[in-house]
Amino acid sequence: MTVLSAGALGMLYALSLLWSNRQFAAGLAADSLVFSLMPVYVIGLFVIGAGYALYVKSKRPDIYDEIGRTTMDEAHERV
Repeated sequence: MTVLSAGALGMLYALSLLWSNRQFAAGLAADSLVFSLMPVYVIGLFVIGAGYALYVKSKRPDIYDEIGRTTMDEAHERV
């Protein structure tokens, strides 16, 4: 199992805990429209993020390759 899939499984577990305990976490707001649509928000943001990542990967692969990396070339400690 890769680190990415372990992280994704951890996030899914955290989301399931939040959803199953929403009455405790949100109190009276747990039955509101905002909380009822929470799965739609999560799935929608995932789709938007994945679509944007695919767009950047196809149009600007040089920028895509740098996403998530820390570059210390311009840091004052390297001088």
